[in-house]
Amino acid sequence: ALYGPGDLRFLPLFRAARRGLVVLPGTARSTSLASGVDCAEALCALLVSSQPTGRVYAVDDGPAWPVVELAARVGEAVGCRPRTLRVPTPVLWGAALASEGLAVLARREPALTRDKVRDLCGRHWVASSGSLREEIGWRPTTSFGQEAGVIAAAFRERGLLR
Repeated sequence: ALYGPGDLRFLPLFRAARRGLVVLPGTARSTSLASGVDCAEALCALLVSSQPTGRVYAVDDGPAWPVVELAARVGEAVGCRPRTLRVPTPVLWGAALASEGLAVLARREPALTRDKVRDLCGRHWVASSGSLREEIGWRPTTSFGQEAGVIAAAFRERGLLR
């Protein structure tokens, strides 16, 4: 997952942590993250490298984050110690269907979609930038742990996180 202060996809997680409860899919275990800036820098490094084309690379900011630790780090960024609640996958599917239905009636964006549930229910969303590091010498410049506070501050500044 990409992150950065201008990306709103992490906003629901920050809001949930601020309220003190982060709901996690029962299947989720860990995820790899990368900052948008690091991803862009990796792409630029590839464009100017002499590596053959046609290769596939992944970008990450270091070891995969256990989702419980990720929730705790977001909690620190918003000044709260959120509890985590594991929810079975069928419950999430039902919630997504209800959310989508209510969103149609209210003419708003749904809070949870079936596509998001599909994404969330992967056990491990792990990637490795090992090939980028070895072949072109690229290294991430930051980690989610360092940037969570910056992201929370950006959300507050925009009035999205109270």
